Amino acid sequence: MGKYFNEQTKFKDVYNHKALTKIKDALFISNLLDSNVQNNWFIKEFGEASHDDCIAYYDFLVDRCLNNEAEIVNFYSEEEKSLDNSKKDTFMLYINNPNSNKVAIIIPGGGYNAVCSYQEGYPFAYHFYHRGYSAFIVYYRVAPYAKMPN
Repeated sequence: MGKYFNEQTKFKDVYNHKALTKIKDALFISNLLDSNVQNNWFIKEFGEASHDDCIAYYDFLVDRCLNNEAEIVNFYSEEEKSLDNSKKDTFMLYINNPNSNKVAIIIPGGGYNAVCSYQEGYPFAYHFYHRGYSAFIVYYRVAPYAKMPN
């Protein structure tokens, strides 16, 4: 049982949590999660992390937002994104550890299909933060704009 979430928490509950509004774009790239996943899946059902770890990661994100320690950093302006769809969904989630001047840059995998921040981003940011680091989780181009090399 977490501070904000529990074993009955679904993706939609995390996505709609008021404290997470300013980083909502970084929670899940919504076009990659169909409505069945968003509305019916519990956060424990997605990814490799244990149930308790999933709750801890999302609680961590809420705490960072409530303490003004999380924000989206865009690579491109809204105008640039509107003119070039390949620039959409490219940004960084910055999680500031105010007690540190060390930083970790986290580039989650995804196999050219998605950026797996919920498996390979938040867990690492959580652990780096608790070891005295700030973290940048990088969100980058994926299909159809990224091409697998031959």
